[in-house]
Amino acid sequence: MVIEPNNRSNRRSAFALDKAGNRIDITDAQSGLHDYLCPCEDCKTAMVAVKCTKKRPFFRHYAKDVQWKARCTYSDPKERNKIAKEILARTKSIKVPSVFKQPPPGVEGAPNRIRSPQTINAYKIEAAVYFYEDQNLSIGWSHKQHTPFLKEVFKADIVFFDQAENAILLIELVEKYKPKTDDERAYLSAIGIDAVQVRIPTESQAAIQAVFQRTNSTKWIFNKEYERTTYKLPISPKPGEPVRELDEHQSEFLEESTRCRTNQIGNLVRAINKCLESESHTAASRALNDAIGGAANARIKLERDEQEIRRTITERIEVEFEPETSEVDRSRTDLSSKSLRLDKLHERLEERYRRKREKFAEAENDIATRIDKERRSNRKPSEQRTREVQQLLEREAQQIERDIEAEERNIERLQTGKKELRARFREKEDNLRFEPTRTRKELDRLKERYEALAREEDGQSIAIVLERITGDPDIGRLAYHFEEEHRACGRLRKAWESLTSGTYKTWYSGK
Repeated sequence: MVIEPNNRSNRRSAFALDKAGNRIDITDAQSGLHDYLCPCEDCKTAMVAVKCTKKRPFFRHYAKDVQWKARCTYSDPKERNKIAKEILARTKSIKVPSVFKQPPPGVEGAPNRIRSPQTINAYKIEAAVYFYEDQNLSIGWSHKQHTPFLKEVFKADIVFFDQAENAILLIELVEKYKPKTDDERAYLSAIGIDAVQVRIPTESQAAIQAVFQRTNSTKWIFNKEYERTTYKLPISPKPGEPVRELDEHQSEFLEESTRCRTNQIGNLVRAINKCLESESHTAASRALNDAIGGAANARIKLERDEQEIRRTITERIEVEFEPETSEVDRSRTDLSSKSLRLDKLHERLEERYRRKREKFAEAENDIATRIDKERRSNRKPSEQRTREVQQLLEREAQQIERDIEAEERNIERLQTGKKELRARFREKEDNLRFEPTRTRKELDRLKERYEALAREEDGQSIAIVLERITGDPDIGRLAYHFEEEHRACGRLRKAWESLTSGTYKTWYSGK
């Protein structure tokens, strides 16, 4: 028997292959030599199960009459790691622990619970995934460990993906907990995917499978919610409520040091500088500046062209429509003059109305005074005469009120006519502006009608003339009513003179 420097007879293992080539755990094996083989692909030598009461059972190589030529590379940690990957590939599920926000340095308080324990299920998984940083300081991943021009920043033994093929969880399988360095934490933060570290027990395959169903062997090494959450001082616990004890290992995993934050900022600064110095950024910046300059020049040219076009069009319009414009200006002047005359007429009517009301009021007061004097001078007036005088006065007062109301209606009609006339003037002006040719013909037609009407006989009434000139019957009616009111005022004036002179007394004596 030839024994090489790596003496296999002293190497112990918890796993072997049975006669069918299936993995068997030492706890399930029979003691002794039962066609057990080494799981190593290069070795495949016989193994013997050693079970005793004082020591933990194990497999070892059977070294009797055997000459070993190949080197055995089998190790229990690798085999347990392989078993764990197979379990995760089959179940696609792992239970992760709670997430607690630890108080910052110098602050005393209980940790804040951010998330309760939960089971994460994957749509698919990938094994042995390497995360790297490329030349542009961007983070990516690959199944190849050594990729040119790429810097490896983290290796995940298992990666969980959701149905949209987005990575949702990174899993690192270890024999013993290993807190991450500040640089590793900075890179995990740059990757931005939740990550856990799972300690694989040195026990049976069933024990390894049970690890993924509980949380006591799983620790967070990066959690997005933890990074985004701000610590808040908790309210004092209720009586009888247990106080959460700090997990020393978990605190070490998630605690962020000043150096870690400095590395994150440094990576960000390097990424920005790298981007600014890249050829693509320089070319894009140059092209953008050229495009901005070209756009500015084009805008200036367009503004100049627009001004020139506006000036040319304005000149052409002024030349083409100069006769119509002049006609519109003359019509506007005529309309303004007519409006001014109407305003003056309205003012005169209002003044006449005011004076008439004052005279009526004075007459009423004078009549009341005369009646009072008459009553005092004639201590025993005739009852019949007094009643007749009162009736006469009442009729006169009613007539005066009716005259006042009529005057008010006339003034209101004049104001309405004035507004309508202004509206017609504005309509004519708009027609002159937008339809110069038609308006010019209409003005010529109105002018001819006006000249024809001017040659009519002098005996025609003002109402008929105004109605023919303006084409508006309301103007004629206003003038007609004005003449009627003028005659009514004459009758009232005569009645007033009879009252003031006392001649009304003879009206009754003559009966």
